[in-house]
Amino acid sequence: MPQRLGAVVAVLLCLAMSAINISLMNISLPTIAKELNAAPEKVIYVVSIYQLVLVIFLLFVAALGDYFGYKQVVLAGVVIFTAASLGCAFSQSLIELIICRVVQGFGATAIQGSYLFLITRIYPKQQLGRGMGLSSMVFAVTAVAGPTVAAVILSFATWHWLFLINIPLGIAGFCLGWYYLPANTVKTEKCSIAVSDTVLHILTFGLFFVAASSFSHHPQQIAVNVSLFAGLMTIAVFYVFLQSKKTLPFFPIDLLRQMSFSFPMSRF
Repeated sequence: MPQRLGAVVAVLLCLAMSAINISLMNISLPTIAKELNAAPEKVIYVVSIYQLVLVIFLLFVAALGDYFGYKQVVLAGVVIFTAASLGCAFSQSLIELIICRVVQGFGATAIQGSYLFLITRIYPKQQLGRGMGLSSMVFAVTAVAGPTVAAVILSFATWHWLFLINIPLGIAGFCLGWYYLPANTVKTEKCSIAVSDTVLHILTFGLFFVAASSFSHHPQQIAVNVSLFAGLMTIAVFYVFLQSKKTLPFFPIDLLRQMSFSFPMSRF
C-alpha cells in the first residue's frame, strides 16, 4: 500500500470510529436503562459525557502534539479508545459504563485533536484542500450515520456490540497508523502549556454545560441557575481577557476577527 494512501486510510478510519460514537448510542439508551436498571434521566449521560469530554479537553490534547508528536498522540488515543470500548461492552452498571465512556472520550479527543495536523503532513500544499474536504466529509457522514448504524446492529445483536465493533476497527487503525502515519518534529523544550489556561478553559466550557443542564432540567431553581450563569460569565470574561493578551493563546480568539473563519461559523 502506498505511503499516502495508507496514511489517509489510517486517519479516516480512526476519525470515523471516534465520530460515529458521538451519536451511536442514542437509540440504545432505553435498552441500556432497562438492562442496567438505570433511571431514564441518568442514562442520558452515556451520550452527553462523551460529548462533554470532547468539547472540554480538545484544545488541551491537541496542544500535546507539539511536544510528543501528533502521530504518537493519535496512536495513544486509539489505544485508549479501543480499551475503553472493551470496558464499555462489559460494564455491569451504569456508573461503570459512564466511567468507561469518559475514558473513551479522552481517546476520541486525542484523535480528533490531532488528525488535521496529520492531514497537513500527508497531503502536499497544493492538494491540502482535498485532504481537508475528505476528512470533513467522513467526520460529518459518520457522526450523522450513528443512529442508523446502531439500528442495524441492534436488529440482530445486543447493545454491547455497539462497543465491540470498535475493537477490530481500533486494531486496524493502530496498525495502519503505526506503519504509515508521518511523524512531526517535536519541541525539545519542556512542555509550556500553562496550567491556568487549561483550568480556565475546562471551567469555562464545563460550567457552560452544567448551567445549560440546570436551566433545562431544573428551571425552578432560580438562585442556583443565576449563580451558575454569573460564575460562568465571570470566568469566561476573565479567560477571554487573558487569552487576548497573549501572543500564542491557548484558545485562539483572534481567529474570530478573520472573516474567512468567523463567517462560516456564524451560519450555524
